[in-house]
Amino acid sequence: MKNNSLYLNNIKECIENIENYTSEGEKVFFQNKMMQDAVIRNL
Repeated sequence: MKNNSLYLNNIKECIENIENYTSEGEKVFFQNKMMQDAVIRNL
């Protein structure tokens, strides 16, 4: 069960990261290659 908790916590952190990275909107996201790379890394 401990491994599942760690796995789920990591998924939650990745989702939070993606939400933070994309909070400025779609237009800003598509204009910023670094932001796109950061989101892809968290998928």
